[in-house]
Amino acid sequence: MNISKKSRVSVLCASLVAMLVLTLCIVSNNSAKSKANQPEADSYEQYLPTIEQLAKECGLYLANQQCPDVDISVKDTTPIYDVTNNIVGYSVAFESNGADYGYANLNFTTDELFTDFAISENANNLHSSIAEDFVVANSDVEADEITDKLYNTNGIDYAVSAETDGEELFFYNAETYTSEDFEDMLDHYEANYIEYYDNTEYEDNFFYGIPEENNDFVVQGKIADWFKKWIKKLFPSFFDNEPIVPTAYPEHSEVLKKSSKVLGELAKPVMLPQYSVDKSLVSQETIMTTTKKYACGLVALTGICAQEDILVNGNIQDTFHKLWDVTGTENGIYDTISNYGVDGIVCSGTSVYMMGQGMRIYGHELGVNINYTSKMKPTVDFFQSAVNNGLSSVLCYQIADKGGHGVSILGYTTSKVNDQTFDYIVAADGWFDDAPRYVMYYPELFESTTGLAYMIQK
Repeated sequence: MNISKKSRVSVLCASLVAMLVLTLCIVSNNSAKSKANQPEADSYEQYLPTIEQLAKECGLYLANQQCPDVDISVKDTTPIYDVTNNIVGYSVAFESNGADYGYANLNFTTDELFTDFAISENANNLHSSIAEDFVVANSDVEADEITDKLYNTNGIDYAVSAETDGEELFFYNAETYTSEDFEDMLDHYEANYIEYYDNTEYEDNFFYGIPEENNDFVVQGKIADWFKKWIKKLFPSFFDNEPIVPTAYPEHSEVLKKSSKVLGELAKPVMLPQYSVDKSLVSQETIMTTTKKYACGLVALTGICAQEDILVNGNIQDTFHKLWDVTGTENGIYDTISNYGVDGIVCSGTSVYMMGQGMRIYGHELGVNINYTSKMKPTVDFFQSAVNNGLSSVLCYQIADKGGHGVSILGYTTSKVNDQTFDYIVAADGWFDDAPRYVMYYPELFESTTGLAYMIQK
């Protein structure tokens, strides 16, 4: 896959999850000169061994913050690639007493290192979770064909790849893509980012044009700048070596000494009063295998109905079927797939409008009064207010006609580093039902975001 050699626009997604694309400098007219006349870029690859080690140390710092009484260690790391097909960080998988204990994604090309994470005894390794779904969903893919790569596609979403029979395949949002189709999807996302950010205050901060010729050296030079910035913050003695020693690893004590000041600390999360680990987390696998239908927004609404104790006949299957009907989701069917060993799964999308109106109808049929408020491009305040007032809420994001997702919001927290505050939402994501995901929230991550908060009176 040679994503970086096509004319494209890179977008920095300042979120995460992540899924965050590196900030590039606008290339001046001089950059149109031949590559031979341009200055040699600092090779970002020489810093990767040290960056990977820093990811482990910083990941452990975060894990110990989250679970101070648990003996947690690093199980493995997976490089995170952005849409230019360059490594921008690592996904660190944790374990405790030999069992998975979640993950943390670290992007070293953004001001806040942690883009998204889930650290608990129920949380799985993100890369392994997606890879397992890939193997189950596609009979042509074997576990040993999965590559050690995690692609940040847009916002908080990720994809994995496999090399099978000389072909590279990609798995994203329960669908399998060829290399060409996957690249086309990323091109589509980026085109919509351009349209959305054009003539906005965010334009200069979040994307920059790249001339038609191959500018890998520009992109990788900027990645190297970010890497050096983080190394200087966390491991300044690295630069005592002359020349630079790529395999020079930081001492744990040195990183730990810098961590609290450089990385800050997460505030105790504020969780929705009705959140329940047994009720709020509903997975696409459960819905697909028990209903032979799928719509991500309805998976989020089913979780809300479960945590609010307003299930149809007391089970999520009948609830999902009812939501499918009252929201008119039947009208949005776009594919029929095989997944998790089940054939004939009908996939559809639900309009944001009907996620509000449909819940009102659903409540009426159950004798429950349900009203809602909605907000386009909501700031984090919208979700914080919903949680503080005990209201279940949903974040929906879309990128024109090529993708979108819906997740239920369970809580929020913040991380303060010096004079900067970073906001996280705690999401019940149907793609990963094992544990809530903490995701850095930034409403400009997508072409369109909508928040819905539900007032439910039984």
